[in-house]
Amino acid sequence: MHKFILGMGTTIVANRKVKYPLILVENHEGLKDYHLISSVIFKKWKRLEYNTQRKYAGMIVSLLNWLLDNQIKLGMKEVKLSNLTINHLSMFLNEKNNEGLTRTTMKTYERTLIMFCEFLVEHDIASDDVRKRVTEHEDRTTFFEIVLYNNDTSEVLHDLRRELIFPFIEFAVKVANPIALGVYYQIFGGLRRGEIVNIKRQNVQLLGVLGENGHRVKITQDIMRSDIKDSAGSSSVKTSKNFRDAVIHPSPILQGLYENHLKTYSNESGNDALFVGKNGLAMTGTTYSYYFNKLKKEFIQFLLNHKNTNLVAYGGQLASVKWSTHIGRGIFSNWYADTTDNPLTLARARGDRSLDSSLAYIDNTTNVKNKVKTAIEQLYENRGEYDE
Repeated sequence: MHKFILGMGTTIVANRKVKYPLILVENHEGLKDYHLISSVIFKKWKRLEYNTQRKYAGMIVSLLNWLLDNQIKLGMKEVKLSNLTINHLSMFLNEKNNEGLTRTTMKTYERTLIMFCEFLVEHDIASDDVRKRVTEHEDRTTFFEIVLYNNDTSEVLHDLRRELIFPFIEFAVKVANPIALGVYYQIFGGLRRGEIVNIKRQNVQLLGVLGENGHRVKITQDIMRSDIKDSAGSSSVKTSKNFRDAVIHPSPILQGLYENHLKTYSNESGNDALFVGKNGLAMTGTTYSYYFNKLKKEFIQFLLNHKNTNLVAYGGQLASVKWSTHIGRGIFSNWYADTTDNPLTLARARGDRSLDSSLAYIDNTTNVKNKVKTAIEQLYENRGEYDE
């Protein structure tokens, strides 16, 4: 099996050495040879700086290797440029988008591939499909089929579709089990990442028999890892104003998550941390984010590969916007807001600093408790059951 790689050549222009990128083909034995497709660099980008030429050439190399890797999927009997279609190129662009590339980078890919198509036509090695698009399609902005683009803005996602909340937590058990309980605590308790990794086992109180009424977690500032300096503050509770007893609301899966977590992960540092890393020491905020990003990536891929086209589209949406561990707190805020019309009630549930202490009783009323219980039960009953 061969593959395409980038190389470099040099020449003398006006008594100075000038370098230029080459597209090489490498066989299974590691032997490299010049590929004639390299001429696209000279034909289309010869007046550009070397690094810019190399960037565009790298995009062509990425396409060529993608064709080799997906030959069967694309239904290509043979990987030849004369077999390349606009649909193939659109599929490639959408897969690049799913890797999380920005809209700006995606647009660069698109412009590069348009020029590549023009090159194929000019050298009479384009398929009829590509030739027709180049010769008849004047609007470059719609040259390819529907292509998704990620958002370059700072917009951050703060919620998930309701039917995916429980599947997301259950997916965490499969691919990011060390933080699965933490993900639940964030979604149904509104906890921040720094608060999660500061929880001590002794500070978790089960409410009711076997936690049937949820958990109560005492949030305090504890130095779990004095050996690590966390300048970003991702492993800490910000200020004493955030110290509180946070209620983790119950569901049919909470106690199972909790018991599984206690049995699976033991703290070996002696500081009683609930969440620990592979070394048995208290987990840092950075490690928590590592597991969450793994969960995020694989959950998106699960959706993109799903047989349900609506979920595939939603997977593309999740891949196109920014979101991180803080989404759990956002999900909590959104569903909890359905249980009360008083914003101060939600503020206290979230542990926000602006809450007036005189309103402390509000979220302990029977009315709100019943609304919370009903809301979570409905989320669980209406959860999506998606087979992989």
